[in-house]
Amino acid sequence: MTETVNFPLIGEAQVQNTLGEGILWDPRHNAFFWTDILESRLFKWRFDTQAIQAWDLPSRAGSLGLTEDPELLVVAFEEGIGLLSMEDGEIEWLFVPDITQKPEIRFNDGRVDPKGRFCAGTMNEKDEHTKTPEGALYQVDEQGKHAVLVDNVGVSNGLSWSPCGTVMYFADSPTQTIYRFDYDPVTGTASNRQPFATTQGDEYPDGAICDAEGNHWSAKWGGHRIVVYGPAGEIKQVLPMPVPQPTCLCIGGPNHDVLAVTSARVGLSEQTLDEMPSSGNVFLFQLPKSVGVADNYFVLPPVQP
Repeated sequence: MTETVNFPLIGEAQVQNTLGEGILWDPRHNAFFWTDILESRLFKWRFDTQAIQAWDLPSRAGSLGLTEDPELLVVAFEEGIGLLSMEDGEIEWLFVPDITQKPEIRFNDGRVDPKGRFCAGTMNEKDEHTKTPEGALYQVDEQGKHAVLVDNVGVSNGLSWSPCGTVMYFADSPTQTIYRFDYDPVTGTASNRQPFATTQGDEYPDGAICDAEGNHWSAKWGGHRIVVYGPAGEIKQVLPMPVPQPTCLCIGGPNHDVLAVTSARVGLSEQTLDEMPSSGNVFLFQLPKSVGVADNYFVLPPVQP
């Protein structure tokens, strides 16, 4: 039976992002990090002081991952994957695929896998919800060695792993489908692709996470809500959102009991923005218990002597 929940709203970052995405919790900074893709900006929101800091990036960043160094992020920039220093803004490129001949292709959603590799997918920016499937989901390690996990993708989204690391979830947004894969954390291979859940109408699966109980939390672009699926794909809970385009989420905070949700303003009419002025903000909700799973850290290259 589906339960509609209204978790207490305990914080709202009034950043009005054009396209907020990729939110993560880093306990070393006691902060949430996320990106505004279209504005090429990185944000940090400290949980204790509520201070918000922003950096300009050299290009659009679709997603982020934590690394073993608290001052380095692994980032899926529009053109490739690199290590970003938060101290000086320098980028060490790990993998730049040959997508330069197709400027409509850029990187989008991504996360660090259970063994410390970064997985991020590309998308075709033409024709919002009818994109030709020219994207792919890539996996990159600390040496820049890469593999393709999924090909023929329209818009890569919703990447997450079960707590045990043996199930991978991945959404191709234009198909309105979340897929489930068997995942081998040791070899980093995905197999046995199966439909897990679908959406209807103007609702599309966007960013997602798995909680400690194996539930899959999915932000619904165009759906005004977060949907929590059980491991079998059944809808367990629905969290209504005050914005039409929630984009990504994580569960963080010192006790792993705070749900953070990014959102977007892009494409909304003036009337919609007048009715829902919080569009583009980041929201924090207090969960009734600790169900968050710590994000994996990207394994860094060994330091050269």
